[in-house]
Amino acid sequence: MQHWGILTTRNFYILGLLTIAASLPLSAFFTSIGQWFILIAWIADKNFVQKVKSIRINKALLFFLSFYLLHIVSLLWTSNYQYGLHDIKIKLPLLILPLIISTSKPLNKKEILSIFWVYCLAVLTVSMIGFYSIFFKQGGLTADFRAVSPFISHIRFALMINIAIIILLYIAFENQNASLKIKILNVIIVLYLMLFLILMRSLTGIVVFMAMGTLVLLYKINQVKLTFKRRLLNGLFIAIAIVFALYITGVYAKFNHKANENLQALQATTVNGNKYKHDTISTYRENGYLIYINICDKELETEWNKRSNKKYHSISSNGYSVNSTLIRYMSSLGLTKDSLGMSKLDKNDINAVEEGIANHIYLNRISLYPRLYELFWEFDYYKRGGNPSGHSVIQRFYYFTAGWNIFLENPIVGVGVGDVEDGYQAYYNKTDSLLTNPWRLRAHNQYLTILLSFGVIGFIIFLGSQIYPVLLSKKNKTLFILFTPLFITLLLSMLNEDTLETQAGVSFYAFFYSLFVWGINKKNIYDHD
Repeated sequence: MQHWGILTTRNFYILGLLTIAASLPLSAFFTSIGQWFILIAWIADKNFVQKVKSIRINKALLFFLSFYLLHIVSLLWTSNYQYGLHDIKIKLPLLILPLIISTSKPLNKKEILSIFWVYCLAVLTVSMIGFYSIFFKQGGLTADFRAVSPFISHIRFALMINIAIIILLYIAFENQNASLKIKILNVIIVLYLMLFLILMRSLTGIVVFMAMGTLVLLYKINQVKLTFKRRLLNGLFIAIAIVFALYITGVYAKFNHKANENLQALQATTVNGNKYKHDTISTYRENGYLIYINICDKELETEWNKRSNKKYHSISSNGYSVNSTLIRYMSSLGLTKDSLGMSKLDKNDINAVEEGIANHIYLNRISLYPRLYELFWEFDYYKRGGNPSGHSVIQRFYYFTAGWNIFLENPIVGVGVGDVEDGYQAYYNKTDSLLTNPWRLRAHNQYLTILLSFGVIGFIIFLGSQIYPVLLSKKNKTLFILFTPLFITLLLSMLNEDTLETQAGVSFYAFFYSLFVWGINKKNIYDHD
């Protein structure tokens, strides 16, 4: 171990890991700085030569690094080298972090706990910044709730919250020496983070949390020794699952409810004598009310322009026209779209429409109902042939279709790492996709991205590179308790996101994967060193 005054290479290595842990939800720049720290400490260490020699006998590491090597090899059959080299640069954490952590001395109890606490504190800090931004700077309920994650994608931050919850619960309940204060504090923070996940309205984060929580609960129930108690807990678990299923069913039934509107007796004019527009053919609804009946644009425009600085025919904050958003919003309240209906809107309603909120139920953020309603609405809109642009869920069907067809054209070795983006744009142009240019994006599915990038051969290499190192570490109790839910979280996230295609996502994945597979001592972190 080299000494630089009072700073040793080991301390500099730990400083680098702490910097990465603190920066993951905060700053891609400082995440990179942390990786430079551990690289410098690794090279400067007196055992550097031995570390390098140990690489060739580390089967788990070599298997993991084969996925990164695949990116470099695929340049042989790609055409866009500039994009390919950029992608390889983005994925450098998949090379640097496992290489350094696997060949460094495993972390002891004090070191790993320090990293855990710093990471959880960083996640908590970002959530509080987002909470403050929403409720004290951006108008509260009518604000853009993607601002809950001001530094990175709100979807990736939701995944980081899930990992923080795992760590906090582990520290509280797997550490027999944890004080009552620590247990209570951790439970309070976990409850807050769970509430924050709902506040974020990240469907990916919520689904991953539910899946992860289900598996952890089943595992803990299975550990109960008394048969009667275990059966009782299993019964309670099943009852909760049934209640949740009934809740989803109830939301769907409520979504499909139709107001009893007599289309044969619609009024021809408003109370002011102005003509209504009635589209009785359209069946689009908000909260069961038909949208395109009882509309008087003349009165709406006059009254709206009196109450808002955003003109009636302008664009709202999320890119939709104010007038169409207003009509949907008033329909969701069951109001006629005229001066009389406008008189029943308060200031919060006006602010909501200005921000592009098209249904008053979306103002209820501390609930799953609005997110489920939005999900059902998007599917219904998709079935009716609506334009998918700007609708996050149904867009993914178009992304998946595009990606799958690109894969089918190059099923063996794929298009190569550099031609993924070009392949998508060519497909959208060739098929005259309904998606408008800003929404012509990539798969939002990591598995599909790997398939079309590297083909079936590359996909098999990817699966082997990620699973084999885990199998080699199966006797590690810490790995089993901590890494299993982490791994499940990451694998599930890849179904709905390109987790490894951004610096924040790939650093997050490589850091925790390397930390749990290679960085932690084989003993439980609460055992004596």
